[in-house]
Amino acid sequence: MKIQSLRGIIYLSFVALILITLIIVGLPMVNLIRNQVSETARRQTEQVLYHLEQSTDRTMERIHRLSDQLTELERLRQFLSPENSGNPEASEAPEASEAAEAESFLNERFAELARIYDDVVSLFAFAHPGPRTNPEAPVRFVSSRGPFEFNEDKPLREEPWYTGALEARSSRSSPAAEAPVVITPPHLQNFIKHNYIWVVSLSRRLHTAPGERTAPPPVASPTASAPAPPAASPAASAPHPPSYPRRTPPAGILLIDITIDIIKDICLKNSTDTHYYYIAAPDGTLIFHPKDQLIHSGLFSEPVHQVLRNGNRTFSLRVQGRRRIYTVRQNPLSGWKIIAVTDITNLYAPFFPALSSLAAWIILGIILLLVVSRRISTRVLTPIQYLRESIKQVEEGRFDISVPASRYDEIGALARDFNIMVKKIGDLLALNETEHRKLRESDFKALQSQINPHFLYNTLDSVIWMTAKGRKDDVIAMVSSLAELLRRSLTGGDTLIPLEEEFEHARQYSIIQKIRYRDRLICTFELPRECRHLPVPRLILQPLIENALHHGIENRDESGRITITAQRIRDTLRITVSDNGAGADIHHLRALLIGGETDTPRTGIGLRNISDRLKILFGENSNIDFRPRQPGLDVILTIRPGARKRRSPELPPLPL
Repeated sequence: MKIQSLRGIIYLSFVALILITLIIVGLPMVNLIRNQVSETARRQTEQVLYHLEQSTDRTMERIHRLSDQLTELERLRQFLSPENSGNPEASEAPEASEAAEAESFLNERFAELARIYDDVVSLFAFAHPGPRTNPEAPVRFVSSRGPFEFNEDKPLREEPWYTGALEARSSRSSPAAEAPVVITPPHLQNFIKHNYIWVVSLSRRLHTAPGERTAPPPVASPTASAPAPPAASPAASAPHPPSYPRRTPPAGILLIDITIDIIKDICLKNSTDTHYYYIAAPDGTLIFHPKDQLIHSGLFSEPVHQVLRNGNRTFSLRVQGRRRIYTVRQNPLSGWKIIAVTDITNLYAPFFPALSSLAAWIILGIILLLVVSRRISTRVLTPIQYLRESIKQVEEGRFDISVPASRYDEIGALARDFNIMVKKIGDLLALNETEHRKLRESDFKALQSQINPHFLYNTLDSVIWMTAKGRKDDVIAMVSSLAELLRRSLTGGDTLIPLEEEFEHARQYSIIQKIRYRDRLICTFELPRECRHLPVPRLILQPLIENALHHGIENRDESGRITITAQRIRDTLRITVSDNGAGADIHHLRALLIGGETDTPRTGIGLRNISDRLKILFGENSNIDFRPRQPGLDVILTIRPGARKRRSPELPPLPL
C-alpha cells in the first residue's frame, strides 16, 4: 500500500530508524559473541591439534629411529645372511654357530627394547626366503616375545604389512633408501597362534648389505682331472669389473607392532559435545575415532572420504542436518590425517537464550518508539508542509523565493539547505546558458580559423597557376577537395560528428596542400575500425595539420611527413598529429592554451579554440598536450568522456 500522508511517512521512518538502530546494535553484539566463541573454539582446537601432532611426531620419530637402529645391527645382518638361510649344507658350516649366537643376542635385544619403549608391543625380524632356500624349511625369525607357533590359517607372507614392505618403493634414489617404512593402520595381529592383539604395524625390508657393490660370482677352481685352461691373452686376463645391481634383494622383514594409546588418550580427554578429534589413514581408514562404536552401529555418521577430499585446511560441512567445522592436518612421517571437528549447533546453543532476550528488547523498543514518533511527527508536520508549498513554486520556475529559516533545529537546517539549493540551481542555470554561448562562439571561431581569405587566396592562386600549366588533373583534384572542404565546414548540424567524417575533412584539406607542395608533403591517416564512429567536435584536426605544415615543414628544403593516428584506450580516445618538422617550444605552446601572447595569432587562436571546445564538451580531463620528438613534434588530443558535461540536451554522451 502506498503511503500518501507525510505524517505516516515520518511515523514509519522513525519505526524503521529504531529497527535499524537496534539491528546495528544487536548484530555486532551477536557477531562479537559468535566471534569470541569461535575464537575460543579455534584456539582450543589448535592447542589440541598441536599436542596430537607433537605426540604423533614423537611416537613415529621414536619408532623410525628404533627401526633405523635395528636395521644397522651387524648381528641382524649375520642372522639374515644367505649362508644361514636354511640351506641343508649351511647347518654344518662354520657360520652356523655365529648365526645361533646372533639369534640369541637378537632375541634378548628385542625383548629389552620392547620393555624400554612403552608404546612398542612386540618386535620381529623374519628372514625372507632366497633363491637357494629350501621351501620346506621353517621360517627363521627373532622376536621380543620368545618362541611361538605360527597360526596356520594366517600365512605370514600374505600379511599386508609383509607384502607392503616388499613392494614399497622410495622416491629417493640413494641405495640406502631402498627400504622405506610401511605403516599399516590398526588391525588384528593374529599370525601367532592363540594371540590376538589390536596394533599398528611398521614394517620395512632388511638387506644384508644395502647399497653395497656386488662382486661377480667366483669361478670354481679346476680339479686335477680337469684339463688346464688355455693361456689367456692380456686383455682376457684383466680383472672383471664389479657389477652394480639396481636393487639388492631383500634378506628379511622387520616388524614393529605399536599402540597409539597416548594419542587416543589426548583425543578422548579433549572430546566434548561440541568438539572431538579422530585420526584416519590417507585412504579413509579410521585409525581412531572416539565414537567408533556409534559409527559401526549406524547411530553416528562421519563422512571421512568427503573430509579427506577437501585437503589439509579448515572448512565446514553439513552432516545429518548439523553444520560441522573440520580442521585437517597431516603427519609427515605416518601420512595420517589428524582431524578436529566442531559441532556449530552445540557450540552456539548456550547463547540462544541471550538472543531471545535481545529480540524481546527490540520489540519493546519498537512499541515505545511508536508512541514517541507520533508526537514528533505532529510537531514536525506544519513547517514541512510550508516547505512543500515552496517547492511547488520552484517547480513552476520561481528561483527568487526564500523560505524563513528562523528555527535552529533540523527543520530550520532543512529550510536553510532549501534556500541554498534554490540559489545554486539558479546559478547553475545561468552558468549553463553562459557555456552554451561560449560553445556557439567557439564553433564560430573554429569556422573562422579554418576558412580564411589567406587560405582561399593561396588555393585559388594555385588553381590559376596549374590551369596555365595545363595540369588539368591537379586542378580537378584541388577544386574537388576545396568544394568538399567548404561543404563540410559550412554545413550546419550537430556539434559532434563521427571521427570518420573529421578524418575525411582533414584528408580533403591535406589533398589541397599536397598538390600545392607537390612532392614535399606526405600525409598519412591511421584510423582503426573501433574508432570510426566515435563522436568528436567538428574541425579539430585541420588547424593542427595547418600548424604542423606552416610552422614545422614549410621552411624545410626536404620533404615533410604528417601522420594523424587515432587510438582507443579503454574509455579514452587519443588522437595524435605528428610531423617531422623543426619542432617547437613545448612550454610556449602550453602557455598559448591558457591565453598567452604569441607572434603567430592564428596558432594561438586555433589551439585555444580546440582546447576550449574539448573542455566545454567533455570536461577538464579532456585537453591538448605536446610531446617533442626527433625530429618534429607530436600534438595529442585526449578525450575522456567519463567527465562529460550533460547539462545540454543537444550533447549526447560519447559511446566509449
